Amino acid sequence: YKLQGATTYTQLNTDTTSPYTLQWGGVLLTRGESYHIKGTASDGANHQSSATSLITVFDAVPQTSSILAPSSGTSGSINLAMNTTSCTPSVSTSASWISASFSSGQLVYTVSPNTTTAQRTGTITVEGHVISVSQEGSSQSGDNSGGTDGSGGSGNTTYYNLTVLLAPSTGGTVRINNSDICADPPCSYRLSSGTVNLEALPQEGYTFAGWGGDAQNCGGTTCNLTLSSVFTTVAVFKKQSAGGSNGKHHQKQKDATKVLKIESSTDTLFSVKKGSGLGYNYYSLPKKRKGALLITASTRPALTVSCNSATKRFKAKKQGKRKSRKWKFLLKKLLKFMKQNVFCTVTIN
Repeated sequence: YKLQGATTYTQLNTDTTSPYTLQWGGVLLTRGESYHIKGTASDGANHQSSATSLITVFDAVPQTSSILAPSSGTSGSINLAMNTTSCTPSVSTSASWISASFSSGQLVYTVSPNTTTAQRTGTITVEGHVISVSQEGSSQSGDNSGGTDGSGGSGNTTYYNLTVLLAPSTGGTVRINNSDICADPPCSYRLSSGTVNLEALPQEGYTFAGWGGDAQNCGGTTCNLTLSSVFTTVAVFKKQSAGGSNGKHHQKQKDATKVLKIESSTDTLFSVKKGSGLGYNYYSLPKKRKGALLITASTRPALTVSCNSATKRFKAKKQGKRKSRKWKFLLKKLLKFMKQNVFCTVTIN
């Protein structure tokens, strides 16, 4: 077998006893990718005949990575970006109070009421993609009639959902309202106040590089924000490396980690080769200009990259044969455009 666009095959196994069969033998294929499967038969005189088949590994990507539920419970649906409609995605939940199933291209879910005062968390898994579920305790959610958009329902209390990410996760922590510390991202908070104070705290050997996401306009380590109903921010750090000359030891600044938020339409699949997912469609990019944004789409996708006030459009290149739905965009082009920016938004359309 070989990945579509590759030049060489990898042998799975051989069978010399009729009836002849081929087995994967534990080979793991990448979701959403296409592969050529080749079988070759030969006789004692080394006469050979081969046949190939093209397969695409099924994938179904949820268009959200988290659900924030009120204590009264909720239900809803999430769009799935699927590379074929001929397969049914596998769906599972981690807790009995969460139910989920697949219907008409969507994930349909229900979160049961929480009758305790404690917050609880769980997950929904769709074809290996994990959606986090967080539900407040009954004494923490006002009139218990709120919705998943963080509005808090029809009662007197309005709640705001804040998610904090760290890039890299070992680079530091974030203090929220001078009390809570986010050290194990993603960190989710449900706040009754529409304003919040964030403070980035670098670990030893790191310095703070800047804010991304909904807090990208903040300029220093301390950031005072006015929240919308659902708010996501990422604190970006850069590492220091020891260096010196003439026997003197000093700290040399390395380039900061670059972070992207990637948005796409429901019929487009994407993955970041050499990048690291932070959750909530946020990705950190490799410092050495390697890797690519891999896209599956029926037509040639365009990318709109926005870094503060700078915006530029790019076109992805075809990957594989002419009829392939695979496209590639090299990350080095993004890194060059980002320059000193630590955070940018990429929209695939």
